[in-house]
Amino acid sequence: MNIEFTQSFEKTLDRLSSEEKKKTKKNITDLIDSLESGIRPKGLGIRKLRYDFWEIRITIKIRVIFEMEK
Repeated sequence: MNIEFTQSFEKTLDRLSSEEKKKTKKNITDLIDSLESGIRPKGLGIRKLRYDFWEIRITIKIRVIFEMEK
């Protein structure tokens, strides 16, 4: 599995509070673990947006959008 973070993601992550950063990193780790194991994650609010784009929920206001290529 190849995982790349965009420069805009890195900049946005830097602007988050320490608690938001911690939760973001945990949720991304949980997502990666679930993709590798094939078990759908619970509590991440994962949903397909369109085409190959998906999102996970970090907080009520923060989302991480990612592309999952086949």
